[in-house]
Amino acid sequence: MPIRDYMRRIVNVTGRACLGYSKPKYRHGPNNRLYLYGENRVIKGRRGYILEGNFDPIYLTQCGYTNAVSLMGTELSPIRAEKIVQWFSEVYVALDPDKAGDEGTLKLIAKLQDRLPVKRIMLPEGKDVDQIRVEHVRALFGNPNS
Repeated sequence: MPIRDYMRRIVNVTGRACLGYSKPKYRHGPNNRLYLYGENRVIKGRRGYILEGNFDPIYLTQCGYTNAVSLMGTELSPIRAEKIVQWFSEVYVALDPDKAGDEGTLKLIAKLQDRLPVKRIMLPEGKDVDQIRVEHVRALFGNPNS
C-alpha cells in the first residue's frame, strides 16, 4: 500500500504479510517514523483520530470519521508528534487493546497531553477498530460531524 505525505506525494510503502508467513506481520519501507498512514487526507483544524493499524483509518473513514491516521505501529516519533500538534485541534487515541497498544497509548498521551486535548478510546478486548460494528464505533467515538 502506498503511503502519501500531507502533500499527497508517494513517500513510502507498507504492507501486510499473508497468513502463514513469518513475522513481522506488517512490513514498512524506510523512514516509516516520518509519516502517518492517511496523512494525505488530513483536514487541518479538526479533531484527529490516532490509530495503530493500516486498515483502521480506512475503516474509520468509511464510518464517517475524517482525519483518521495510523502510526503503523505504536510508536510516536517526534516528527509525527509535531504533525499531529500542528494539524489537529484535539485527538482521540484508539490503539489496539493489547499490551503493546496500551503501552503505546500511555506514551503517546504523555507526549501530547500538554500540547492539545487528548482522549483515550477504550476498544473492546480483542477487537481492533476495523473489527467493530459501525454502531459501536459511533458509541465509542461520538458524532463524526462534531
